[in-house]
Amino acid sequence: MPQWESWWGEVDGGAQSLSPRLWKMSGLYPNNSPVRRVVALADLWPRLERLAESALEQVLRGQERPRGLALWLEQQYRLVGTTYWRHHYDFGRRTRESDLVGGSKAREVVVNALLPFVTACAMASGDVSHVAAVARLLSAYPPAPAHAVTRHMQRQLGLARGGATAAVQQGMLHVYGEYCRRGLCARCPLGSEQTRVVLPGRETFIDASAAIC
Repeated sequence: MPQWESWWGEVDGGAQSLSPRLWKMSGLYPNNSPVRRVVALADLWPRLERLAESALEQVLRGQERPRGLALWLEQQYRLVGTTYWRHHYDFGRRTRESDLVGGSKAREVVVNALLPFVTACAMASGDVSHVAAVARLLSAYPPAPAHAVTRHMQRQLGLARGGATAAVQQGMLHVYGEYCRRGLCARCPLGSEQTRVVLPGRETFIDASAAIC
């Protein structure tokens, strides 16, 4: 490890490594460790550009079958991993066997990174058709597995369990991060009016003014 630290300092620009005190590892699921994530990124890196380029085409071609397109996009980012890293979360530290990038993590990559990238490229080139295609895809995109924050927000907003799309989830995470977590209930755009939420095959209105942060 000390040798790696010295190598890091030789990177162009003299990059500085983070102080160990800044790493917060308590409560972290071992298979989500930073070391394992870096290993996964190293495996994906050589094909990231090709994957992004193919996504531009696939989003347009597959917009009539959003579920199938979602599965195809996620499959491109799934990684089984080598035998060693399937059983370790750090060097010399074993863990329960799992893929380096499983289905739920691949979905997060697509929703949080790939589709915003496709949208940014389309906006930069003035390609309205791609922007519209991504919007349509997100409106029907399956949600990521629920976790503490999304479950909390669904209760707050009175949304039925399992009824949210990936886009609705992203909205909930944004509201939670910008307002709920910071105690800014009075400034929340959902705090004083009914809000239209589009769910698969229907739309609903939530009375967020009745929610308690």
